[in-house]
Amino acid sequence: MPSLDFIYDITEKLDEEELDYLVLAIREGRNEDKVDVFFNVRKSAEGVLNSSLDQIKEIIADRDDDCSPRKPKAKRKRKKK
Repeated sequence: MPSLDFIYDITEKLDEEELDYLVLAIREGRNEDKVDVFFNVRKSAEGVLNSSLDQIKEIIADRDDDCSPRKPKAKRKRKKK
């Protein structure tokens, strides 16, 4: 199982900088997927967060790819003569 240490480091830094944030970490599991949610949002920023979430949902619904990382094909090595 992957470590969430990197995310804890990020959220700690965001707290130090007094920034509002929402971080989702989606982890695939054998039987079920899990999502870890980290957030710190001031009451005055809730409207911005909600409208942003609505826009994100639209973008996800409208996209036509799976956004999976693409690795270049390995280059074939030439045989030495």
